[in-house]
Amino acid sequence: MHLLHSSIDQLWYCADAALSYILITTEAEYAANVGRHIKKDSIMAFITDTRTNGITLAQRFAALRENFAAARAQRKIYNTTVAELANLSDRELSDLGLSRSSIKSIALDAAYGK
Repeated sequence: MHLLHSSIDQLWYCADAALSYILITTEAEYAANVGRHIKKDSIMAFITDTRTNGITLAQRFAALRENFAAARAQRKIYNTTVAELANLSDRELSDLGLSRSSIKSIALDAAYGK
């Protein structure tokens, strides 16, 4: 903690700052309880309220499942494209204006739009 806050001169400043970060929620409480020997500019940031914006755990899992399904579908498109182009002969690829070295980049573009 002392290394992270090099502007704090003494170790007990760090202890008080850490304690206030964990236990005290408002700057007024901080000043009343432990801030009497710490300068105002050395007050650490603190959080008093967290919100999830109404997203439930079930909704988060559903979104995760949808993301996995979308990624699996994209990977299937990539694998199918690579397999189909790899099965073509060199003559058929040259008729399409492609080479074997460009198969993976074409499949990436088809699946992921890259």
